[in-house]
Amino acid sequence: MYVCMCHAFTDEDIRAQIAYGHTSVNKIGRSCGAGRDCGACVKKIQAILRSKPAEGGTMELKIAG
Repeated sequence: MYVCMCHAFTDEDIRAQIAYGHTSVNKIGRSCGAGRDCGACVKKIQAILRSKPAEGGTMELKIAG
């Protein structure tokens, strides 16, 4: 689902920003621009931030080979 129409960012893109350590709307905005133009996506970004896994959660990475 698209979250930021100005920069064509989806909810998965925002979750990736969070996984990289961007833990606020401001940090996400500085990194990729989402939430910085019209502002219509700010509440959606905040909702995604609230729904992120608790700190210390794990992300499985599978490496082919």
